[in-house]
Amino acid sequence: MSVMNYSNARKNFKQLIEKVNDDKEAITITTKERNAVLISEEEYNQYMETIYLISNPSNADRLSESIQQLNDQNTTTVDIDE
Repeated sequence: MSVMNYSNARKNFKQLIEKVNDDKEAITITTKERNAVLISEEEYNQYMETIYLISNPSNADRLSESIQQLNDQNTTTVDIDE
């Protein structure tokens, strides 16, 4: 993750927007009091979707179960061309 102070971010804001969209990498913008993170809209939407999906207990349980199956190597390969 790149880090940039507020003054430089303000001077180069359009380029930063292009960078977070092209590189799919967040940029931390720092000030003396607080920091913020700049991410692409696409990445933001993905985070929001993930939060929404795991906020439902059934979805969260299913995800945990799937992760456990993967860790236990209890997986099935499916050929989608069939």
